[in-house]
Amino acid sequence: MGGIALVELSVLYLGILSSLVTSFMSNYALSVLEAAKMSVFSHVATLITIVAGVLFLHESLGYYHVIGGIAILGGGIVTNLPSTRKAKKRPFRSAS
Repeated sequence: MGGIALVELSVLYLGILSSLVTSFMSNYALSVLEAAKMSVFSHVATLITIVAGVLFLHESLGYYHVIGGIAILGGGIVTNLPSTRKAKKRPFRSAS
């Protein structure tokens, strides 16, 4: 492949997979999950990027990647745990 063909392939990848497909997947996730829960999973894209970089581009995996990955996964798990506390009911106050 020539240099220009590689650039065109990269642009297609970024335009189709990274933008179009992820938009459709996000819309589907919003139809199944609550918005607050879905937004937590948007951070998983960072983990996928790190893993893809290590596997396909042979980038190094640093301790900070591991710590960040644990934080992302931990946050997603804790956020989606069922809540045990009940919401307080507030009395309705009129604006006047």
